[in-house]
Amino acid sequence: MATCKYCDRYVADNEKAGMDDDFKMFHPECEPKSINKLTDYESGEWDCVHGYPARECESAQYYAGYGDAYAKEQNANWHTDKQFEEIMGEANEI
Repeated sequence: MATCKYCDRYVADNEKAGMDDDFKMFHPECEPKSINKLTDYESGEWDCVHGYPARECESAQYYAGYGDAYAKEQNANWHTDKQFEEIMGEANEI
């Protein structure tokens, strides 16, 4: 009986199970993401969040990830402390 090295639950010994170099088994969904194993969508998000321009000739999923991250960033509400106090109504109470 093998248990997952990440979540300690039972792992069925089949073609879906992962195995590390020390022969410890794990569920594929439990394996932490590596920068080298990102999906196209995640690669697009990564590039946008880290300020890189969108790369050319990428998949539609890459551009969807980049676009979603860009839209989220552009829609974020950034306020100075003074603006925040005015919004919350605390500026006049001081």
